[in-house]
This record gives sequence, structure tokens and C-alpha cells, in this order.
Amino acid sequence: TTVERALIENRAIHVVHEPFGTPYYWSTEAGSSRQDSDTRCRDTYASVAQRLFQDAPPGGQRFIFSKNLSYYVSPHCIPKLAELLGHDYSRVHHSFMIRHPAKAISSLYYKSCVDNEKTGYTHFDPAEAGFTAMAALLEHLDAAPDCPPSVIIDADDLLEDPEGVMAAYCDALGLPFDESMLAWEPGPVPELTSPWSGWTDDVQASSGIRKRAKRSLPPVVSSLPKEVQD
Repeated sequence: TTVERALIENRAIHVVHEPFGTPYYWSTEAGSSRQDSDTRCRDTYASVAQRLFQDAPPGGQRFIFSKNLSYYVSPHCIPKLAELLGHDYSRVHHSFMIRHPAKAISSLYYKSCVDNEKTGYTHFDPAEAGFTAMAALLEHLDAAPDCPPSVIIDADDLLEDPEGVMAAYCDALGLPFDESMLAWEPGPVPELTSPWSGWTDDVQASSGIRKRAKRSLPPVVSSLPKEVQD
């Protein structure tokens, strides 16, 4: 979400926040039982894919950047991914943000079960850890002959060298970059409006990507429930 927030600063880029999460949680194609089954949305995987991969960016913008979580589409959408991409893998560039599992999954558990007043979550769902989903999606894209090479950045690397990593990331994806994108005015932005609450608050309250002097160690996980440790 921090990378996403930086890209919002470039007005040539139309940023779309987690659009595949809507059909994953609330459509008739829902892959999760977490949300209220009585609440349904009009979005489908096909309608989201049309907006992202086929329609032109709105307002004269040149690029569409869509941030999603891998498990929204993997592995259940992999058999129809070619169809969702308009049978042309070459038109879409894919990138992945990785983070040490102990850091990522501890954070997910904390927001799901401890500091969960804003998120409204009541339990930890191992599927939402997303690592196996990401691996399956990456392997599928790597095997597609016309797909541009996937771009991968590590969250710790980004925090140690924000300008260098963001510049390299944008260059690899063909996106414009300027160092001014690394700072912004704190406060909510419409691009991060979401049906989920409590997940983007820290980013929206921030003022930029700050260089971290020292890499943080992974947290100790021995006190976490077994399913989270696993």
C-alpha cells in the first residue's frame, strides 16, 4: 500500500485499490466465507478485468496501476487468467511485493485478532497469508511465453533505499518516476477508499516513505497460535 500511495502522487498513473477483492469477498463468485453472504456486489472477475486490462485509463491518464492481494485471484482464477487478460499476456506487467513471512503473517494475525476493532475481523484465515497463492501466480506468469518478466521487490529493501528501489521498480514496469513521489500530504485520498476499514490507516496518516537506518529483525513467533506459526 505504501508503493501504491507513492504512485498516486504521479498524475499520469490511475491507481485502483484492490479491485479483485470485491468479487473475491462479495460476488456470486466469492472465494471467501469471511464476509456476510447476504451482501453481494455487482462486480465480477470479468468486469474488474475489463476495467483494468481492456478499458483506457480515465481522464487522459497514461497508465493503470492496480494493487491486489494474490489470493484474490490465485489459484482459483489461474485457469481463466488468459481470458481475463484478453488472451494477451503481453499487455499487462505484473509485480510482486514480498515481505519476510514472520513480519507479514504476524501483522495479519494482529489486525485480524488483536487490534481488530477497526477491521472488524474476528478470526485468522490462513488463506489470507497469501504466500502459496503468490507462488502459484508467479509460476503461471513465468511460464506464459508472451508475459513480460515479473518484477519483485522486498519490503525491507524498499525501506533501506526508498528512492533507489522505487526508481528501479518504476523503470522495470515502464512507469514514470520522480523523487517527489516519495513524499505526500498526510490524510485520506480517494484512491484508497475501500470497503475494508482499518487496513490503510497508517499509510494514509503518513507523509512519505522514510529511509530506515537499520533493517528490523523478524518478530519472535513462538507465542502465536500454532496455525499462525505454521
